[in-house]
Amino acid sequence: MRVLTEIGEVMSDDRASRIDPSRLHLLDIENMVSGDVSAVRCSAWWGDYVTDVGVGERDQITVAAAWRHAAPAFFAVPANARRIGVTSAPDAADLALLDSVDVERVAHQHDEVIIASGDHIFAPLARALRAAGVRVVQVVASGVGVSAELYCSCDDLIRLRGSNRVVEARCEHPTIAARRVPRASERSSGVAVLAARMADSRPQLRTTDRAAQ
Repeated sequence: MRVLTEIGEVMSDDRASRIDPSRLHLLDIENMVSGDVSAVRCSAWWGDYVTDVGVGERDQITVAAAWRHAAPAFFAVPANARRIGVTSAPDAADLALLDSVDVERVAHQHDEVIIASGDHIFAPLARALRAAGVRVVQVVASGVGVSAELYCSCDDLIRLRGSNRVVEARCEHPTIAARRVPRASERSSGVAVLAARMADSRPQLRTTDRAAQ
């Protein structure tokens, strides 16, 4: 496989495997703030996200929101983020995020995809990315409902600080059990941790029954 750098230089497989790991962040920000798309709420959520998830220098960010929420949603994230404005039709932002992802291209460019949403619509994408060898992590915020299908389709789940409730999901797949949702304080974030995780490409699923209260 030949990999293109940002300046168009072609790298060999060996060199490509030595570059720092990177992640793609897909932000369903309207879902993450439970529809309260105000400047204060969006900025606070993004601050928690950066603290608990981490955003590396090589990471890419894509956020989608209805045009009527564009100002608070888009100004909350970094200037280099990809912004997609949509109509206020049902699931329009979700569909825009899905359409922005080419699974094969993402698998060549990124080691991990973060899906910041609780919506089931992202479950098929999560499964396709994992089948392509990409680690997929779901992020949930306080008060956000979690789709069991999406929960079971991801390798891991990060609960942002302030989300103290236990997240439970049932999955019919025999190899996936309900797993403990880690508190933000229990995990490290950042690209260095991702690099360590990538040393073992097997799916890592927590299987403890419940979260600590």
